[in-house]
Amino acid sequence: MRSPKGNNTKYTMIFHDYINLFEGVDHAYTGLVFQKILHYANDRDFDISHNELADHIWRGIKNQMDRDLGRYDNKIAEDSKNGQKSALKRYHKDLYDKVEAKEMTLNEALIIVKQRKESKVPYKKAKDPYDILSNTKTNTNTNTKKKNNTNIEEDPF
Repeated sequence: MRSPKGNNTKYTMIFHDYINLFEGVDHAYTGLVFQKILHYANDRDFDISHNELADHIWRGIKNQMDRDLGRYDNKIAEDSKNGQKSALKRYHKDLYDKVEAKEMTLNEALIIVKQRKESKVPYKKAKDPYDILSNTKTNTNTNTKKKNNTNIEEDPF
């Protein structure tokens, strides 16, 4: 089983209920287990097998760390798949509809996307809020401020 470092994680979760594992245990053993946790999280070897109590406590924590890593891997894969589907829906609606209708797989759709010549997002020029020609509205309300002796609404920005 690979360690958390193999997944480039930047953190290791330590649960509050671990305190129950260490109640009544000498601080030296607690320190050994904590060092083992840090070494394991950084993909380093730290042997505590010579100490039966610390090794016993460590095995339970290691199992929890491995389960957490499995859940983390699943979450990363799920987020990646959702991101790909979202991009497909936004930029290649025809392929997205086929994936949703189960006419093709997501991987097949992604291969088609790569083959299409149009790989960039179509450029749409955003409206310039400071362009007075595109934002000019005439208003007959007397409450609007006057600019250059004409009734023009205040710029919302």
